[in-house]
Amino acid sequence: MESTEQNISHFLPWDEAAPDHPFRASIGRNAYYDVGRPPPHLAAASKRCRGGRILSAFRIRELRDYFVAGHMYQGAQAEPDGAEHASPQQKIPASPDTPTDFNDALAFLNSAIEIEAKVDKEIQRVFNDAIDRLLAKGHHQDATNLAFAMPPCGAQKTLAFHAIQKSGSQSQSQPLHLTAPLFSLYTAEQATVMTEWIRSFDKRDTADKALDIIVLPKARRIFKEEGSDALTALLKRLPKACSAWFTVYGLRQL
Repeated sequence: MESTEQNISHFLPWDEAAPDHPFRASIGRNAYYDVGRPPPHLAAASKRCRGGRILSAFRIRELRDYFVAGHMYQGAQAEPDGAEHASPQQKIPASPDTPTDFNDALAFLNSAIEIEAKVDKEIQRVFNDAIDRLLAKGHHQDATNLAFAMPPCGAQKTLAFHAIQKSGSQSQSQPLHLTAPLFSLYTAEQATVMTEWIRSFDKRDTADKALDIIVLPKARRIFKEEGSDALTALLKRLPKACSAWFTVYGLRQL
């Protein structure tokens, strides 16, 4: 069964949403929302302020914090509760320093993978287990909505949709749909785990790229000076499913 998310941003009029959605964040008007980044419709309402920044209203503080964490390198920032105007953009945080030594970069990546695995267990606890409970009660659409609210990439979301499909709640020929505003779906605990997830996602991505940059010249030197057996030994040191592993594997195939 194909899963498709309908475009139901459900932005409310600002004056209607503001009293019940007091937590604020702002972001530049030219911000982009790549896959993996928190989407704009986590907010119940948004408006453009003087100077061009977009002010958004969130239902719970934790959801606002997830949005800010996911876009801080685009200038997203928390605003005072109940704010009616966006503040001028603060200094955007500098990108984190990354190791330049192979062993340090490998340790950095292994640490990121370890954190990622811990967060994955939290995702399973607060999302997948909740979806299983909803399915057990026959609340199939609520389970589907919650599955759409999960991190956009990762095995747990795939497992969630598989469980929904397996429950036989609807025809296999029909797609699953999101039928509630995304901003209405999260508990504070689930939104906190989403913040942990986006931070682990960013750390893994940074560590993966840092090691890949270092490993290519190292692998070429090893292959030239020590041969394919030494290159195989290097490959065994690398975590599978990281960019560096595929770089070294590809060089070994030459």
